[in-house]
Amino acid sequence: MTNILFFGALIGAIIGLFHGYYVYRLKTCDSHYLLVEHPLLARMNAAYYALWTFILWVLFGTYVLLLWLLAVIIFIPMIIVSWITQLFLSR
Repeated sequence: MTNILFFGALIGAIIGLFHGYYVYRLKTCDSHYLLVEHPLLARMNAAYYALWTFILWVLFGTYVLLLWLLAVIIFIPMIIVSWITQLFLSR
């Protein structure tokens, strides 16, 4: 269980870094009028959104990892079973 929590947080941190950078760039470009008048305020606002994005990805990274694993464990056998049943029913 500890390994799943660790790897989930690690995957969440990696995705969170990229998503946080994207949000930071989006918020700084989006607030161009604020960037011209108050550059520090605009960058702090963007950093605030990016930090929250990163924190939420780290927190929910384990949840997302477990959902992906569960989907793979359930989805792949269901595809195989449906393929086999269609193969036998078509005869």
